[in-house]
Amino acid sequence: MNECAARVRRAGRLPPVGWRAVDRGHPPLTPLPRFRVSHAQRGRVRVVEVDGDVDMLTAPALAGTACDDGSFDGVVLDLAKVRFMSLTGVRVIFSLSRMLSRRGGGVALACVHRDVARVLEMSGLAGTLLIADDVPAAVRLLETS
Repeated sequence: MNECAARVRRAGRLPPVGWRAVDRGHPPLTPLPRFRVSHAQRGRVRVVEVDGDVDMLTAPALAGTACDDGSFDGVVLDLAKVRFMSLTGVRVIFSLSRMLSRRGGGVALACVHRDVARVLEMSGLAGTLLIADDVPAAVRLLETS
């Protein structure tokens, strides 16, 4: 554990949300890269637009937006603005897919960047998901499957 993390732990407080420490002696706090998640409802399909990298810091926000409240049976993840996804993000998608498939729904991905597609292929998840070139096509895939 670095000195900064030890001071924060001893003080019993956490840095402000959206900031992380940089390890350089007495580190300043630096802002995290921008990340936003928004959603819209299209009938029983929730369309989630993701803007920014999905990693261990941002995946909980993605999971929260797709949280099951019973108002949807399918989820379209618009990944047009996602250039990187860690396995934490893959785990969120897998969990969501498994939950929705139990009740006859599913997950479709739209506008997947090639680097993200590669991670999905390496994880084995690409073969189990519906993938479309754009959001309307992904919604149609969910409605017809």
